[in-house]
This record gives sequence, C-alpha cells and structure tokens, in this order.
Amino acid sequence: MDNPIDNLLQAANEGDANAQFALAKAFGNGNEVEKNLTTAFNWCEKAAQQGHAEAMFILSETYRIGLGIPKNLRLARQWRQAAVKAGWKRNATKADQAPVATWKVVLKFILLMLAAGVGILLLVVLVIFAICAMSAPMNFH
Repeated sequence: MDNPIDNLLQAANEGDANAQFALAKAFGNGNEVEKNLTTAFNWCEKAAQQGHAEAMFILSETYRIGLGIPKNLRLARQWRQAAVKAGWKRNATKADQAPVATWKVVLKFILLMLAAGVGILLLVVLVIFAICAMSAPMNFH
C-alpha cells in the first residue's frame, strides 16, 4: 500500500493546491511526518499562490502573528483580502470571532516553544498578548 504522504507529495509537486495545503497541515501539525514549520509555510504559500482560499487565510495569520517568519502586517492584509475574495468565510465576516483563530494559533506556537525549551520569554509574550487581546471581544463558539 502506498504511503499517503508520498501520494500527497506527488500530487503537490504536480501543482495540486489541495495536496499542497494538506501537506502544509501535515507538516504544521506533525501528522505522519516530522513537524517542520518552515516546510509547512512553504507548502501553504504554494497553495495560496494558486488560489486556495484557506491557505491564503492561514498565510495571512502566519504573517500577522509572525509565526516562524518575520511579522509582516502588509502581507497579512494582502493575503487576508485575497482569502476573502477567493471565498474564505470563516472569521472573515465576523470581526468578533477573529481572536478565536488568533488564540488557537498562539496556543499552538506556545506549546511548540515550551516543548523546544524556550520558556520564560515566551510566557512574557503570552502575557503581553493576553493584555492586548482583552480589549477585543472574545466569542468562543
């Protein structure tokens, strides 16, 4: 039986945006492959460049937060607008739900950094983020 990751890699290398995004998620979460945020970002970017709406949204959040890459609010806005234009609906029309996606991404990042032994500095960043986020409405549906 073929390895599902091998099948995805073949399809992704042939330009299949859905396969590229599936690989981005696999590498981002460490599902059936070793977790690698750089590889995840690269596959996500390829899918987004081909018009994959969810990949565009994830790329916008990655740039907005600076998750594994330098923070770039200009690119974050561009990818967010492209995602909405491409039909991305989740969190795109309900501003009060945007912090939910942010918290999920931040929590994943914090857990990754704590597992890597980064520790105290990250906790300081979390506290600062939490203080800033308190002014934003939180909707946990």
